[in-house]
Amino acid sequence: RWDGIRLNIDQASVRRRGSIIEVAGTIDRRAGFGLDIASRAVDLRDLTLPPVGATLDGRIEVSGRVTGQPSAPTIALAASSSDLIVNGIRFEGASGRVRWEAGTLRFDPLQLRRGDERYQISGEIALNGAPSLNLAADVTDGRLSTLLGLGNVRLSLPLDGTVSGLATID
Repeated sequence: RWDGIRLNIDQASVRRRGSIIEVAGTIDRRAGFGLDIASRAVDLRDLTLPPVGATLDGRIEVSGRVTGQPSAPTIALAASSSDLIVNGIRFEGASGRVRWEAGTLRFDPLQLRRGDERYQISGEIALNGAPSLNLAADVTDGRLSTLLGLGNVRLSLPLDGTVSGLATID
């Protein structure tokens, strides 16, 4: 419903290929977005994502909110996946809170599980201007090869081992 200032959306669906996102809320002429979004199975290949320096694949469940102006939206989501693939590395479990605002992607935190390996990633990737990283990974029974793969680091020599502890990237 349009009231002359805002579009009130009781319920709508946005579809791209096999992915469907449910939307409800308002789009205000002055205030911008005030939308609640949710989806049970969004294929990451169906989304146009900012270039974060990683190749992403798999399906995710999301719920959250889109606010702000169309030219600079803020997206705050709770997300989970049972088949997330990052730079070719498959995780059986991924969940956490993700926020996109002013060209910065924030993880608060993002938890990844691959077999017995556990990774909890917090921090941000800023893509406005020169890209920068400020991330911390709390690792339990992780693999060095998995950490290197997450960072898209390819070495000429095979390097692996079990890793536990806190790693930071600035």
